[in-house]
Amino acid sequence: MIEPLGTGRAQLQMQRRTLDGPEPVSKTDLATNTLRDQIITLSLEPGYNIDEKFLLSRFDFGRTPLREALNRLIAEGLIESRGSRGLRVSPLNLSNTRELFDAYILAERMVASVLVFNDDGLVSDLLDIQKTYEAHTQSVDFLKVTKTNAAFHNRLAAATQNAIIARYSEQLTNLARRISFYIFKSEFGREAPNRDLEERLFQRPINEHQGIIDAIEATDRDQLVELMTNHAKYFRDRLRKLIGGSAPCDLDFTIVQER
Repeated sequence: MIEPLGTGRAQLQMQRRTLDGPEPVSKTDLATNTLRDQIITLSLEPGYNIDEKFLLSRFDFGRTPLREALNRLIAEGLIESRGSRGLRVSPLNLSNTRELFDAYILAERMVASVLVFNDDGLVSDLLDIQKTYEAHTQSVDFLKVTKTNAAFHNRLAAATQNAIIARYSEQLTNLARRISFYIFKSEFGREAPNRDLEERLFQRPINEHQGIIDAIEATDRDQLVELMTNHAKYFRDRLRKLIGGSAPCDLDFTIVQER
């Protein structure tokens, strides 16, 4: 049985465990967060065959916390089980990336369509997250940028006050973080820092987040749906620009690994 989501603020409390708040409360939390970050930053690259002995030698987790962390990441979709062939980091290719974007865009429209405007503390929470997001863009910390962006969108999903929608949206947002990190690193690595680059990477998302907050304050449903849909499509279009006319094969992540 799925437990009720409760208030948006209660959901936010759970999400903040993975933000810049208190340290993880258990070894399993620490192992989960560390491995998730390794996958998001592509240090454990798509398709990597999980080697427990290697991970135990590299990180001081302990076997039980490691296995519990792997199970959590399987549930999140970042790791997949292949039965007798063991575990691997979920691959990324053009086909499943297109599927992810299709689902992500639809999920954002769904969230915008049913979001409860008077959800307790929604606007103030979004403004707090937005300040943290801006701080991380100024320090050019892409991992924290993607983490805080996920918190922003998960808070919106929590404001639907629908547990199923919130969990579905949160899973898609978490999966999209890996692609977002790749986009940031790739765009940042292809040209010298300049105003146009900063606009594409940071200022436009900041402005779009603020527009979403403004639409919520104005209780303008049509504007909110349009803004959240276009925001998701812009994310997709940035990846399209990067890969150009690539053939339908595995994406090349070497540009990230070399930097």
